[in-house]
Amino acid sequence: LDFPPVVCRPQPHGDTIPIVICGPSVHAAARAGRIGDGFFTNTRDLAKVVELIDAVHRAADEAGRDPAGIEITVGASPNPRSIDHLEALGVHRVIWPVPTREPARIERQLTRAAAATFNRG
Repeated sequence: LDFPPVVCRPQPHGDTIPIVICGPSVHAAARAGRIGDGFFTNTRDLAKVVELIDAVHRAADEAGRDPAGIEITVGASPNPRSIDHLEALGVHRVIWPVPTREPARIERQLTRAAAATFNRG
């Protein structure tokens, strides 16, 4: 494909725009391992997350890439135990969707999540 000039703001760190492969399947995870800079899945099934991370790492190894160089992002709740477990699995980033209809509820949930996350011992 041929694209007209593209602008990215803010500019990414380094010389290239990182490519993050998204999906809930082993095929998407393997594609990320072969050619991606990152992998994102929003599955909350921990066994599935483990399976997908393994697929990323296996595909990276087979492609001669360093599996540790591929950023892993998952969707999860801001439960400190869950976050600790995901971190131990090699997850770099957790995305937590917040409700958007009630500003007071959003503030309470974000305050609780921040306290739980930043006060982990």
